[in-house]
Amino acid sequence: VDSLLKKARSYYGVPYRTGGVSSSGMDCSGFTQTVFKSIGVQLPRVSRDQAQLGTPIRKADLQLGDLVFFATGTPDRINHVGIVTNVDDVNNIRFIHASSSRGIMETSMGINYWVRYYMKARRVV
Repeated sequence: VDSLLKKARSYYGVPYRTGGVSSSGMDCSGFTQTVFKSIGVQLPRVSRDQAQLGTPIRKADLQLGDLVFFATGTPDRINHVGIVTNVDDVNNIRFIHASSSRGIMETSMGINYWVRYYMKARRVV
């Protein structure tokens, strides 16, 4: 998990690009697919398919490296994914993801926006 998070953080600031999977630009699922591939874990290309892998995890049981999924568009339709980076404070769990406006960044799941659109979490490592 340490090497997974180190790799994820190495992409800080990479711009958002739909369909992107490289340091010139990435979307959310391209980012998670690329990062997990670096530790030998194959993920499907889109977040909705990534949400079917691994073990379901309750929000209260999140650990570093877990995938968190959101439905920010159509209600109940997963379209966004990130990787948990900090669980020290259950009210301020942090994750790294590809923001469409700010690129690869870390943010809090406690922000109302993410609370509203959170769907589920999965553990694949």
